[in-house]
Amino acid sequence: MRKIVFVIIFCFIISYCKAQIDTINKNIMEYFDKNKYKNWELVEKVSSATDKYYKKETYWVRVLFYKGEYTEEIQTIGSSFKLYKYYHKNELLHRSVKTFYNFPIGESIEYDENGNLIEKVNYDKNYSFSVDSLCELIKMEYGVNLRILSTDNFLNYRVERRYDDNIKKYLYIVIFAVNDNGEGVMGFPIKCIYIDSNTGEILYEKAEHLDRPYSDRIPKSKTFFPQKDDKKRILLPSS
Repeated sequence: MRKIVFVIIFCFIISYCKAQIDTINKNIMEYFDKNKYKNWELVEKVSSATDKYYKKETYWVRVLFYKGEYTEEIQTIGSSFKLYKYYHKNELLHRSVKTFYNFPIGESIEYDENGNLIEKVNYDKNYSFSVDSLCELIKMEYGVNLRILSTDNFLNYRVERRYDDNIKKYLYIVIFAVNDNGEGVMGFPIKCIYIDSNTGEILYEKAEHLDRPYSDRIPKSKTFFPQKDDKKRILLPSS
């Protein structure tokens, strides 16, 4: 009987201590507060039991609940930047990642369930020419604000990061493309701009189908840049 009582007391102490640690951690670490969006507008038409959408002023948040863990997707309405926050089952922050056109940027820090640091990842280590500088460059040269998602019914644009093995460089690739608007026609106008990730130099463009309808929607640069296939104008790195 004493053993049973001892086990019960021991389990109670362990449970109490764990609750105290969780409380301490939540005071120190960021955690998911289930009531944080109670004063936000719930967008019912796109929400479900495990996938909630909220709006408030200029902010848009998606909250996912899967296998006991929460994920937040936070965005200023119309912005090309998003912030993702992932939480452990005890609601403490697991990891946060900022994205720009769906690729990760900046530094991401990962924590275990006790709030201890696991890993730091710098997604910009090969991209010393920052995303903000890229946005300024494209706005100056092409008159397009990459910080804002396209609202043009004809024109789409996006940004990618890529390593080009041919020229041994990490690149930003900015892509302008005309929508087919449901017409189902292949080969609509498109232009890709290739930018050195460290210097910010626009190396070249690659344009296709600019003789097709709506090609005037494709932004033009203020400066002349060579075409990607113009080998005479593109200097490969020295060996």
